[in-house]
Amino acid sequence: MATVSVVGGSPILILTDQGRELGIPLSLLSIKDGAIDTSRVDPAIAPTVSKIAGALLSSGLLAAGTAPAPVLALSLSAAIAGGSGNGIAVTFANVVADAADPGKSTVDVNVTASDMRAGLTPASLGDQFGTPTDGTDPGLVVLASAATKLPAAIPPTKLAVVTAGDPPEFTVQAGDGSGEAFTLKAAGTDAIFEDVSVSITDVDTGASTFTLTITLDHTAAGVLVEDLETAIGAVVTVTPGPDGYEVPAAGTWALAGGSSAHTEPAQPAAIGVLSD
Repeated sequence: MATVSVVGGSPILILTDQGRELGIPLSLLSIKDGAIDTSRVDPAIAPTVSKIAGALLSSGLLAAGTAPAPVLALSLSAAIAGGSGNGIAVTFANVVADAADPGKSTVDVNVTASDMRAGLTPASLGDQFGTPTDGTDPGLVVLASAATKLPAAIPPTKLAVVTAGDPPEFTVQAGDGSGEAFTLKAAGTDAIFEDVSVSITDVDTGASTFTLTITLDHTAAGVLVEDLETAIGAVVTVTPGPDGYEVPAAGTWALAGGSSAHTEPAQPAAIGVLSD
């Protein structure tokens, strides 16, 4: 029997072992050989989803559709585990499919990210991002060394390579004019990090706090699907679906589910990309 879509009135709601309620879109499910197929669902929750969806199918609240079900073309996950990955989105456009060898299909890929940290102090900045390692909630930048001064406000500014072979960086000046406050460095040396920008706002000299916002906007054109990991893997890890790479559907895929190291261990944000 062909694998077909699942038809129903609403997403399936489940309660995780951590007490979180999750809505599972029916588009992530299919019916194969008369049974619910959860191969596109997070393996950690797939057994629960399978049990609930199977009961709904038996009761008639879910049914087999007539359209072939999309397959998992590839999976995306934040290369850096933690909450910062929840601000990452990947867009595929200008998809040129190779039906004979889907990995040879080409796409234009755009990766954006936004990570705003409010109420930071010089000390908590280093605690979260690392100086430059061991941050409790790392992101696309690290500190070259511990920060001791309150920074001046700065508009969005791109990191730049200062020394060939080193990560791009930006040195923030102290708000009181006493010199450097700290240097922010990208979390890697790949070309994608040259499109990282930082800004500082809401500097409060009384409370000694500020807001740091880190953004990324990187585009690569005409990338082979099988080469996506090389193109963006420093920020977003790309892995093939269970049957290898398939042609990804055009559109934007937002990563979700990332959590900081306080959850022991940190979890990367992730999403499965369906075929066209």
